[in-house]
Amino acid sequence: MPDSIVTADFNHDNHVDFVVANYMSQSVTVHLGIGNGTFLNRHSHITINIPSALGTGDLNEDENMNLISFNCGNSSINVFLGYGNGIFYLAYAYMDFDCSSSDVIGDFNGDNHLDVLISLIGPDHFSLMFGDGTGTLGKPQLFNSHHQPLMLALSDFNGDNRMNFVVSDSLTDVSVYLNECI
Repeated sequence: MPDSIVTADFNHDNHVDFVVANYMSQSVTVHLGIGNGTFLNRHSHITINIPSALGTGDLNEDENMNLISFNCGNSSINVFLGYGNGIFYLAYAYMDFDCSSSDVIGDFNGDNHLDVLISLIGPDHFSLMFGDGTGTLGKPQLFNSHHQPLMLALSDFNGDNRMNFVVSDSLTDVSVYLNECI
């Protein structure tokens, strides 16, 4: 059962590809676009346990897109680094996380390295992990949310050249968080 989808050019052919998190089969599947609306060369990667959300970005700054899988079954995060041909390898696994429903990737602290913001199901908070440009993520910084956070979106909402984010919760609230860390 597909649960999350991300898009990017994973094999440097200037065509949009997509990756699907397969909740029941505990895998992620890469679909490579050929530019006419069809997709070839499906590659599956086994995750640790029940992927619930995906993220993508160049976390190790090698100009190849990487993939992050958030896994509910064992409360973990997997970082798959890309070879640049649509194939990934599991580089890092982080344990002891609550299940995630959404994530956004951007530079939150102005160091020109991608960071990961995660909405956590259940504990009424979200987590920010700072990247260092090598593909590794730092210790999670936890922030409280009004209610169970569900979906996240990232943008510069106030024109100050800092990444801000908006979060919707399990009730009817939407909250905007302005970045004041720089």
